[in-house]
Amino acid sequence: MARLGDASYIERISRLRLQERDRSVQLAQAFALYRLGRREFLEAIFQELDGGEHTQAAAYLLEVEPEDLYPFLQRGSPRARRAVVEALGRIGSREAIEYLKPLLRAEDPDLVNATNLAIQRIERRERAKSAAPEPRTRPRRVGKPNGKPLAPHQQFLSNS
Repeated sequence: MARLGDASYIERISRLRLQERDRSVQLAQAFALYRLGRREFLEAIFQELDGGEHTQAAAYLLEVEPEDLYPFLQRGSPRARRAVVEALGRIGSREAIEYLKPLLRAEDPDLVNATNLAIQRIERRERAKSAAPEPRTRPRRVGKPNGKPLAPHQQFLSNS
């Protein structure tokens, strides 16, 4: 429901979340509410990074707006902060690097290593974007596929 972005579900999901006992379902509902524009539910996802549903919460971070994650870099447990850093390494842009740099001086060596890796991923992705020219036309086929003669319908396509 959340990925569809239908805001008419907000009230219903909110009500159901209050009654739900399964933490995995509560987490999914929090993510749905976040995706429907209720940014305050990102806090519930962040809190679960230290809970039993860490893997599910960390996966949701990959679908969050990177700038919504920046405040979480400065608080929480090292495990939760590492998950945020790893997500930013996968989804963040060059802007995220400025928010990540202070963590290079963190006391937790695993957090520092995760931060280094995240920055490298972002830089590599940004370099690849700027180095690869955008194709303006589709590449033209040349020659015969697998050295076999072209079928009649392929001959028409190759002449166009």
